[in-house]
Amino acid sequence: EIIGAIQPEAGLFALEDGAEALATLICVHDGDLAGLFEVATDRSARNKGHGRNLILSALKWARLRGAREAWLQVEANNVPALALYHSLGFEEVYRYHYRRPPGHE
Repeated sequence: EIIGAIQPEAGLFALEDGAEALATLICVHDGDLAGLFEVATDRSARNKGHGRNLILSALKWARLRGAREAWLQVEANNVPALALYHSLGFEEVYRYHYRRPPGHE
């Protein structure tokens, strides 16, 4: 349902070991932009380069369709992900935060 609801062209990328998904992400291509969403690596498969390889594959897919820049969102306290994205050339552009009324947690 998520992929079908996305209007720009989107690709679902997965690295699997048999029936087990080791890493997954969604890449949306829209003109000269590529957005990476839902980047995830199974805890048992972390620190083995799977996330990096999947991101590079998704970026190549988008680049072949005309994307020249890419963006993503990551939580500020996700230190391993921040290190990975930085090593791939991503830079922090801005931060934002969500607010909720008291008692709506």
